[in-house]
Formats: sequence, C-alpha cells, structure tokens
Amino acid sequence: MAFLGGLVGKLIGLAVLLVVLVLGIGIWAYASDYAVEATVTKKDCAAAKPVVFVKTKMFGIEDSTEVSGHECGIIQVGNFVRYHLRTQRTIVYQAEGGTCVYDSATGLC
Repeated sequence: MAFLGGLVGKLIGLAVLLVVLVLGIGIWAYASDYAVEATVTKKDCAAAKPVVFVKTKMFGIEDSTEVSGHECGIIQVGNFVRYHLRTQRTIVYQAEGGTCVYDSATGLC
C-alpha cells in the first residue's frame, strides 16, 4: 500500500514539474520577444484603415496589423510571417525562407 502512496506522490510531483516547465518556457519566450512562425490568414484593404490578419502556428495567436493601402496590396493571404510575442512585431515574407515583403517596425522591406 505504501507503494501506491509513493507512486501518487511521484505523479503529482511530475505534474507540478511539467506545469512549472511550461510556464518557465512561456515566460522566457515572452521576455525574449521570441519570434514564432505564422501565416497571413486574411486582409481587408477596403477598410478605412487597411488591416492584415495573422495566425501563429504555435499557440494559435490571432492578431491584426494596420498597414497602408499600398502595403495591403503587396501582402498576400498565405504569406509566411515571423510574429514576435512581446512586441507583436510582424515581419511578412513571400514564403518561408523567401524575400521580406513587410515589417511592422519599418514598413515595406
């Protein structure tokens, strides 16, 4: 019976360790402004303030970035994106490993 108590304690300890590990990784990723991969999911170039929508592959974060009408015309749905978690900096590329199209910090590349 003592074996069962020890096993339960070890499982609880393991669960707590995993939660602490996941939280630690999340805090590190946010603090370091880690860039995750994302995709342009849609855009609205006809709006008063044109906007591009992105969704990250990891975490499923959905965000939008206001752009100029000219920039909106260049950015395409399906473009590859590097999305920075803390600053929300959005860098759009034609494709993964491709040419930079737009950077929310500097405008067109």
